[in-house]
Amino acid sequence: MQLEEWILADFMAASLNFEASFVRKLLLKLSDFFLFYSLSADEATAADLRAHHQTVKRATELIRILFAMTFLEEVGHQVDTRRRSQSFPTKKAKAKGTQRESKQALKAAKNRATLDEGPFLALGHHVPSTRSEADAMSSEVFQLLHSILEVCQTSLRSLNHQT
Repeated sequence: MQLEEWILADFMAASLNFEASFVRKLLLKLSDFFLFYSLSADEATAADLRAHHQTVKRATELIRILFAMTFLEEVGHQVDTRRRSQSFPTKKAKAKGTQRESKQALKAAKNRATLDEGPFLALGHHVPSTRSEADAMSSEVFQLLHSILEVCQTSLRSLNHQT
């Protein structure tokens, strides 16, 4: 297996720990390289390379935010699961669970209120309100980054053939 094939094959596996992954670091370096390369390219190619550079920067930030987000449905599910696992919950335990659920819901709402919408808007998305929306969005962003990585690899090959 060639290095290029290995990188592309490993791309989706890197999504689990994208922030620290080799693929993320490689994408950032390649986008930086092609940003500087764009200075010597024709205008159309230069515009595409600048757009890819901005997309890589914004997409990596967006993925970081998506993985860090907490949704109300998750908070409620955690509390419901804990309550179901108790055989005979006391009134005090129920009150604590309700109070804890309220605190977690308030914390999730505060986090959403302070969330920077910039990375979402820059890539044409809205802030997701459920985990399933966030998962679908992260999958779409990973596909976009995968295609940019393929473009970078193709561009590197063409540069190699020119020299």
